[in-house]
Parts: sequence; C-alpha cells; structure tokens
Amino acid sequence: MSNTQTNTPSNSPEVVFYILNSVEISAREHFMSKLLKKIVSEQRRADVVFETPADAQRYDLSLWQYQPQSFIPHSLANAENAPIQLYHEAPTKPCNDILLNHQTQFPEAFSRYQRTIEILDQTPHLIEMGRQRFKHYRQLGIEPQVHKIGFSKETT
Repeated sequence: MSNTQTNTPSNSPEVVFYILNSVEISAREHFMSKLLKKIVSEQRRADVVFETPADAQRYDLSLWQYQPQSFIPHSLANAENAPIQLYHEAPTKPCNDILLNHQTQFPEAFSRYQRTIEILDQTPHLIEMGRQRFKHYRQLGIEPQVHKIGFSKETT
C-alpha cells in the first residue's frame, strides 16, 4: 500500500483516492462496503453518489447481503433516517461528513464534506476519469491522499 500525505490547509476538505488492483465492479463495491462498515462503526455519516438510479438500487440490495450478521444502516435518498445515504445525484440534504463518489464526473459539492473518497479500479475508463478528477482537486489546491490496494510492492 502506498500513501501520499496531504499538504492542504487545515480548513480544506480531505480527499482520498483508493486504487484497487482489480477490474471487477464487485471488488470495488465490496471495498466500499468495508469502508461504510468502518464509517458506521466510527459513528460517522456518509453520502454515496452513483451514476444512475439503477446503480444506487442495485448497491442498496447488495448492502442487505453484505455480512448479514452486521447490518450497515442505510437508505435510498433519505427515505429513512440512516447514517449511510445512497443517491444517484447530488444530495439535497448532504450529511456534510463523508462523500463517497461512485460517479465518473467531478463531485461539485465535495467542498460541503469533511472528506471525499474516490474508489477506482483498473478499468481504463475509470482510471482516466479518476486522473481528471485528481487533477481538478489539485487545481483547487487540494493534494489528495492515495492508497493502492492489492498491488505487490514491485508495482507501487
């Protein structure tokens, strides 16, 4: 795992990129579920933004099956009061804590959150769009942290 530390002003939102050594959407979503479980265990809140309503609904169903013995309380677009909210567009009532961007475009509302998390895999389109978002954060004066997951030390 490689780690680049942040050199941004203390009042800037924190941005973290996780880069997975996989091309499977299931691996990306499994990793996101592990992050959400940790977020809930830390009594924090997160908004997860997907490309389409179908993506948000499919992930909602997968969360019900992720480790059934340890439910991750969540809801679609604030239908219920839960620490994890799943959206297919920018939240109308952001939690202001953590944003997990599961879209390819830049999350314009990221500055409303304390932390923004981007999860990429090795799919060429996701890598290219992730690079564009990474550059955009830098243009805004934010140096994202990068964590590479599942790579051997020779390739990081």
